[in-house]
Amino acid sequence: MSSWISRLWFKKTAGGRLEMRTSSKALLSLLPIVLAGLVYRLLIFIERTESGPETIIVLAYGVVVLVAMLTLLVIMISIIDYLRTFE
Repeated sequence: MSSWISRLWFKKTAGGRLEMRTSSKALLSLLPIVLAGLVYRLLIFIERTESGPETIIVLAYGVVVLVAMLTLLVIMISIIDYLRTFE
């Protein structure tokens, strides 16, 4: 890990372990809420356009396919990790 990234997100405790800074925890907690608000505003904007409903349906199908692909990827990685325990 780069030193500037380490100093930005983590701090060393007395035991020498790396611990996330409080500001990093707050940022990572608020980031999903901010992103959800931005996505909501984008969907409202798309809905008001002429072909908005069709666009939202295509985006929904895209999200479903993306989630399915990521789920399969996680399952494959889990199986590979499980099979490595038998080595």
